[in-house]
Amino acid sequence: MIVSSLASINEHPEMNTGLQQCIARILSFDLIHLAPGSYPIEGEMLSFKIMDRQLTAPEDKQFEVHRQYIDIHIPLNTNEAIGYSLQNSNMALSSPFDNQNDIGFSDSEQSSSWLILSPGEIAIIFPQEWHKPACTLLSSQLLRKVVAKVHRSYLLK
Repeated sequence: MIVSSLASINEHPEMNTGLQQCIARILSFDLIHLAPGSYPIEGEMLSFKIMDRQLTAPEDKQFEVHRQYIDIHIPLNTNEAIGYSLQNSNMALSSPFDNQNDIGFSDSEQSSSWLILSPGEIAIIFPQEWHKPACTLLSSQLLRKVVAKVHRSYLLK
């Protein structure tokens, strides 16, 4: 996982050129004014969604994981809490992994660490990293955010 400000993400020591290019392409759009929905950039290899989601309490959310896609989370209008677990190997799927949508869920109640992302910040979550997005540790609010999907093989070009 990489967490940074949008202003300094390219200076992060873990960033590679492929990720830098993906982020630059996503940020070239007028994200705050786009309608909710999916926006393909390079088919299934690189796309993003504009989402308006109600932030929810952590206990009402499941952990999720991806195998093929890197998630890039960028909140646009308010803070978002994202839970994550550093004990990924201890998570068990609560239902079969959905290969078509590249997502699996866990009802695990193991403890989470919390990342609070503000507008102007970014979290890059790699395959196999369990996370719990769109949470609030305070009162529920409507979150507008970008979630980009980058297929892991896209970075091998």
